[in-house]
Amino acid sequence: MPGEAANSLAVRLERYVEGSLSAGLFAGSTNVELDRRLVVFNIQQLEDELRPLAIHLIAGWVWTRMRRERRPRLLIIDEAWSLLRYAEGGAFLAAMARRARKYYLGLVTITQKVADLADEGHGETILSNAAQVLLLKQKADTIDAATARFRLTSDERQLLLGADKGEGLLLVRGNRVPLQVVASKAEYRLATTNPRDLEELAAAAAEGGGLKVPPGTSVDHGSMGALLAVRHTTSANGARHGSLE
Repeated sequence: MPGEAANSLAVRLERYVEGSLSAGLFAGSTNVELDRRLVVFNIQQLEDELRPLAIHLIAGWVWTRMRRERRPRLLIIDEAWSLLRYAEGGAFLAAMARRARKYYLGLVTITQKVADLADEGHGETILSNAAQVLLLKQKADTIDAATARFRLTSDERQLLLGADKGEGLLLVRGNRVPLQVVASKAEYRLATTNPRDLEELAAAAAEGGGLKVPPGTSVDHGSMGALLAVRHTTSANGARHGSLE
């Protein structure tokens, strides 16, 4: 009987170790140094059938690490929608949102559509436990969900529809603050995904040079609130503005 159980288990695990779904993930010990200050888990290229398994492994590692060593940490989850579409991923994020602060862990979830979080399930748990919410530019097909969930005023709605890159609305401690996020030259080089910038970076690395940061990324110490007020007034007067096309 034990032999039959072992054989049955081996058959079921074979495709994850040696077969079509192995992808080099489960056939040996990890070659990732998990004791570094920054650890990145990228599951973008995993097959859909493997993602729940990867989420389970990552969640187990994160929980064990944060409970074993209680010190300030930050867990950043980009493209959170890709986890929320799986029951395991949604449960993991919701549990983190409820319990992370008890273990000195900060949770940042990033997604492009408010509707990804504005449901009555795990998404709502994440939002209701968030100390801060930053809303950036919204499109016409997403603004209604944002308006309903955060009770946006007509001015706030127009602000988000007409926002330029890096502009948005910060919701924190009952306050709603228009703001502009401006990257430093070093941050821009690290964060840019512009194909032209990436080509220039590759060429500069080969030549030993650096990326020329666009003039629009320079720090502006002006009042963002005043700027947005001017835009709103200009829009109300019927003038055409590039960000409101």
